[in-house]
Amino acid sequence: MIQRLNGLTGDEYRLWTSTEYCELRDLVLSRLLTLLNARRGGEPALIKLTEWQEAVDDHWLDVASVNHCDDIKQFKLTYRTGKGNNHLVPVLFPSDVVTATQKLCNSTVQNSYGMNAYVFPNTKHSLDHVSGWHSVHRVSMDVPK
Repeated sequence: MIQRLNGLTGDEYRLWTSTEYCELRDLVLSRLLTLLNARRGGEPALIKLTEWQEAVDDHWLDVASVNHCDDIKQFKLTYRTGKGNNHLVPVLFPSDVVTATQKLCNSTVQNSYGMNAYVFPNTKHSLDHVSGWHSVHRVSMDVPK
């Protein structure tokens, strides 16, 4: 999966097709968010662009506290609301998906496919996010036998 992620994100001048965009979206969502964070498939799929921007800006990290810890610096962190109003669920973005996630959130790419407020949107002007379980299923079906 990491090899395929690197192949899709390695060329900065790539003209994205909807198939490549959906493959990249499914790879990031399934391997590095749903499996790494061990969440139900819908939770990482619900991450909004504003929450991703909070992670990029290290909004949730106390920089003074983590300066001495290189291990935590390799992650981007954001929070989603969990069950109930007062429950926050952390979502970690490891460094090897940051570039891919930035490509998914690129405004030019998003506008060309009619995306919405989600980091992992459905395509074709849908107002909804993609299903995490379906992303994991598609990726697992593409693994060579």
